[in-house]
Amino acid sequence: NKYGYGAEYVLKMKVVLADGSIAWVDKDKTSIFYPTNRTVTHTESNNLFFALRGAGSSFGVVTEFLYIIHETPETKPAVLLCWVESEADLTAIHNAAKATSDYSITISQEYANQFWKKELTQVIYELYPGIMETLKFINIKSGYPVPLTVTDISATAGPITDAAKASEFMKSQGVRMVFQFDLVTNIFHNFAEYLYGNNMVEQQNWEAGKYFLSSLNFGGLEDTSSFQDIFFNDQSFGVKRDNFLEFASHDCDYCFWMIHYRNRQRQTTISKSYPISTNTELENPHVLDTNIVCMFTKADANCPNIIKRVKTKIESNLAGKSYSKYANFPSCSESDWATRYWRNYTQLLDIKSTWDPTNQFHHCQSVGSTDISCCPRYDQTGSGGDQTLPGSGGS
Repeated sequence: NKYGYGAEYVLKMKVVLADGSIAWVDKDKTSIFYPTNRTVTHTESNNLFFALRGAGSSFGVVTEFLYIIHETPETKPAVLLCWVESEADLTAIHNAAKATSDYSITISQEYANQFWKKELTQVIYELYPGIMETLKFINIKSGYPVPLTVTDISATAGPITDAAKASEFMKSQGVRMVFQFDLVTNIFHNFAEYLYGNNMVEQQNWEAGKYFLSSLNFGGLEDTSSFQDIFFNDQSFGVKRDNFLEFASHDCDYCFWMIHYRNRQRQTTISKSYPISTNTELENPHVLDTNIVCMFTKADANCPNIIKRVKTKIESNLAGKSYSKYANFPSCSESDWATRYWRNYTQLLDIKSTWDPTNQFHHCQSVGSTDISCCPRYDQTGSGGDQTLPGSGGS
């Protein structure tokens, strides 16, 4: 949100091309220096600079980048809890995101079934359902508390977002926070930050190929209307579900649901004049994206079915409307997935035919590819879920 896509900051790339030659690629030209010297001036049909920044894996192997960096630190988010029981509550969060240029806001719901195993983390996650049930009960609410990550993206942001100030801002915009006192807000934030740090360490040691992933993604949405009923009432993911761990009955080991409210602050000069191939939708600055990812270990798990159920309903609600896809999430149900991933797909096909006419660089759902190996192989999922193969890390 603060700086935009990393690809927008690339100025120059060294790339190995499909025929084995090596070149430097910048906004104006591709300069081949091995095995012979040759310069190709870019046109719309051969612009490798456009293609590599967003669809690069379909065109070559980039071994070196020259790019713009920022000396300011990456800012860690504040982790907060709020109540979301109605459409008005969801609207208040979206309005808060629209009202500020200082914060990036995301609803970040986690569904963990004894998934994290590191030291104290495992004990805490075993207690987590009871904690959520208790907060819901003692506050006499119809739904579980909803976690928010609120990140300081102001020009003067440091390495840490002040949780108390972030909470005060959210309250000023009509968002109903669970904790009313700064001390409690900070204690919860520090607690959540500790868990997140432990989880990141544990993730580095995961066994390769252990987990299957099933996911859905919808981007560029004007509001939450397409999934609002699911957010509240779905038996697996809804904040008003009867059983906090219902998702685990489908052999899902871990899921997360994120609703990210876009709040783009800056755009580089080069990306204005030479946009990347990914569909950035800069013309819609206050839209939102949502994605659900579930991990599971059983090859015959029913877990993909709950993703398919949710995804099918959202697609039905979005029929006839415009939305985008994020390229890290393969899509197995939309026939126009490529135009939702990228800008000007026809142009990318022309560039592909110039630099890789034999499709040397190909993978599941790459430019010009008909490979659907990343789509579900489970009989019960049909063609509905967005899913990757074991250990592919599609999220």
